Amino acid sequence: MKIEGRPHDESDAAAQAAVFGLDPIKAREEYAALSGILAAGRKGEALISGLDALMASENPDVRQLALRAANLGLLNWSIWSGGQGRSLVEELEAPTSRCLVVDLGSLNTINEQRLIAETVLSTLWRNRARRDPCLVVIDEAHNVCPSKPADPVTELATNYAALIAAEGRKFGLYLLTSTQRPQKVNEEVLTQSDNLLLMRMNSDADLEYLCDLAHRRQGHHTRLDRARDVERPGQTMSRQHLRDPQIGRMAVVPTGSDERAHATVAGVGCLL
Repeated sequence: MKIEGRPHDESDAAAQAAVFGLDPIKAREEYAALSGILAAGRKGEALISGLDALMASENPDVRQLALRAANLGLLNWSIWSGGQGRSLVEELEAPTSRCLVVDLGSLNTINEQRLIAETVLSTLWRNRARRDPCLVVIDEAHNVCPSKPADPVTELATNYAALIAAEGRKFGLYLLTSTQRPQKVNEEVLTQSDNLLLMRMNSDADLEYLCDLAHRRQGHHTRLDRARDVERPGQTMSRQHLRDPQIGRMAVVPTGSDERAHATVAGVGCLL
């Protein structure tokens, strides 16, 4: 099942405040106005019906919030469901399929992509006590959980990714990240990864960085330089708490109608 990132107006309060660029101290009046709107919202209904509704408010802080939203163009984003149809958050909380692909690349702006990524990760973490098994796959992880987040929303997403990497397993949340730029991925996400698969790598800087991380975590040097020997398509080098990583081949198991293949993954998968 593929849903092109259309959340309900249910992203967490911290993310929504970050989207508005609101600091709870510096912009306390507008922050309080947004908190009041969020608190008054009801599940299945739009939090904000439109700019006119905000501007017509008797509360001057809400009107200031409306001007901020208009200046940032927030209400024109394509991701708001407006209470119409099933939202992304609802699908994450009550899945109707075994695999959900969130296509960030289909969204119009980078800011929308950032909010959707944060919404997915925060929703999964918020519902962790359910202990529903879920494999979270983040492709191009340096964009979702970078080592140096460029904005507050990405910083929130990065923190949730690090929490899932560090503590998610005991709640049934498993994280798989994919990147061509390991140095640009959050260090906590990398160091909490038990397994490392390397395709061919030509960057000495990336290899030295991964070796340094492995040394700091395991207390010994790992020969990741063998990643340069990976040549054939599908060939990988694996490291799982080993001093001498092994080179092998990675195969894709077709699911199709094979029940045994379906049984290899328990619960729901979510691909970012």
